[in-house]
Amino acid sequence: GNDDAIGPDSYFRFTAPEDKEYALSLTDHLGKGGPNYAYRIEFTPVQPRVTLSIPKVALFSQERQTIVVPRGNRYATLVNAARADFGGELVMAAEGLAPGVTMSAENMAANLDVVPVLFEAAADAPVAGSLANLLARHADPAQKIAAGFNQVVELSTGPPGQSVFWHHDVDRVAVAVAQEVPFAIRIIEPKVPLVQNGAMNLKVVAERKPDYKAPITLQMLFNPPGVGSASSVTIPEGQTEALYPLNANGGAQVRKWKIAVIGQATVGNGPVWVSSQLATLEIAPPFLAFAMEKGAVEQGKQTELFCKVQQSTPFEGPAKVRLVGLPNKVTAPELDITKDTKEFAFSVATEKDSPPGQHKNIFCQLVITQNGEPVLHNVGGTELRVDVPLPPKANEPPKPAAAAPVVEKKPDTPPPPMEKRLTRLEKLRLEQEERAKAANTADAPKPAGAAK
Repeated sequence: GNDDAIGPDSYFRFTAPEDKEYALSLTDHLGKGGPNYAYRIEFTPVQPRVTLSIPKVALFSQERQTIVVPRGNRYATLVNAARADFGGELVMAAEGLAPGVTMSAENMAANLDVVPVLFEAAADAPVAGSLANLLARHADPAQKIAAGFNQVVELSTGPPGQSVFWHHDVDRVAVAVAQEVPFAIRIIEPKVPLVQNGAMNLKVVAERKPDYKAPITLQMLFNPPGVGSASSVTIPEGQTEALYPLNANGGAQVRKWKIAVIGQATVGNGPVWVSSQLATLEIAPPFLAFAMEKGAVEQGKQTELFCKVQQSTPFEGPAKVRLVGLPNKVTAPELDITKDTKEFAFSVATEKDSPPGQHKNIFCQLVITQNGEPVLHNVGGTELRVDVPLPPKANEPPKPAAAAPVVEKKPDTPPPPMEKRLTRLEKLRLEQEERAKAANTADAPKPAGAAK
């Protein structure tokens, strides 16, 4: 049974368990009926299908659901594929583009429903337009699944987010070649990957005509799964480049992706949009993993935070590593490690007024340089407890400094074995014993006549 699942008409799917006769009952909800109560029932076999459109998002409002490519320049858009009853990669294509315009896109991944699509116009392309069809087919030739374009054009709407009163469906996309504009943008393709739980600054360069100085606003067209980016970045007036911050979470999908950046600037009396090329961004696993021990220290003292290193990707040269997230007035110097480092320790120093308590979300920021570019990792994680020192024991005289023992140097004597480093649990046990002894000493009764 079903009532009004899709629009005003009832709709449901039924799979017949065997070949036989079946009866379908249709009843008015209010139990009414009569000669004027007419119904039509349609049976349609379920078939795989897919429809393409330009998504309605802030970057592509309705007035930008057309393709306008300046001569000798590029324009990119996202294309959405609504799959039904099948999965797999899709191969993108186009028919009927304006003269001098070409389209390129990588295959749409099976786990995604959008892909960046790039349109380029030759420098001598005629200023003209066409109504083109965007197409998609299954990447497996044995699967006879193909799609065309269908865009819902909203003609009359209510307040934002409410009803569409009137719309029209179109099965073509308008593609036009416009006059040349005085700027273009391109991505300097990174020579290193963006690693999971890492970050990167993507360099974007503007190619300006000599007399064009206006600022250019940049926006990422497409973020691969698990990758985040700044909402926008501006190339300042008269300048030619900017760095676009990217970051990847721990589940970012590992592979090489095609990305593009949109550039918008004022030309004459209005805005103009262009696009970078489709550049390759590689998402990769971290080169190293850190297992970090928890630490504890009293105010005004020092301690060590130990890290064990597990390498998954070899690298050359030293890597820089520093602690991030330390509380105020707690410091640790930056260290160098190499591919051969198995374990290292940060020397952590506190001040007498460092904030006490359990400080979490402390991690390592690791920078490995490859091909002259940094690969930034955020690895490991630990906690640091800062304690208030115990009060001094009552009437306890200061301890004299112990004299250094004189050790005779004996020839051919092997060095003593390295002192075993206590584990975190052993340190806590010793610390607890010392605090218990101090508390017992403070609470012990004083001998008669001791007080003055």
